[in-house]
Amino acid sequence: MPGTELTDAELEILAQGPPGRRWVLLEAPLDPAAGLDGFRADVEELQARGYGLLIGHPERCPPLMAPDGGLDDLLDRGAKLQVNASSLIGDHDDASRSAGFDLLARGLVDVLASDAHGTHRPPCLGAALDALAARGGDGEALAAERPRQLVEHGIGVRERAPAPGAGAAPGRARAGRRS
Repeated sequence: MPGTELTDAELEILAQGPPGRRWVLLEAPLDPAAGLDGFRADVEELQARGYGLLIGHPERCPPLMAPDGGLDDLLDRGAKLQVNASSLIGDHDDASRSAGFDLLARGLVDVLASDAHGTHRPPCLGAALDALAARGGDGEALAAERPRQLVEHGIGVRERAPAPGAGAAPGRARAGRRS
């Protein structure tokens, strides 16, 4: 989705969840050199259009995981996080694996996904659940129950609180507007 302009009809086809709590999966950028400007613009636009966000593979995005990367802001605004099973079993790099387990340990992960891409990246959800269990965690709810809840109940969008002495938060006037 980054850099792709979607019509309201196209976006509605991609969205999940019930009316008033529809959400889309927005992938965190995988290229650290690309920065977060485009990603942040997509976040602003999608939330202004009334969609909740499930952020895909934040553990694989070092700029987002940095202390000033904006992850806390996303969570404060109601976004949910989806960690890739492939990260937890070390298919990417040590930093992604560590970041994924850190997010899990902090209770910030809502979904554990296979992120399978055919034969070149087959499903590895079982192996990730085993890796999590080896660390004393139980990922069954993250792999089954929580995704089902997101589809059934959706994700709400929280508006940004205005800065002291400021008017409406950026994007607030556009919230719910369909362009």
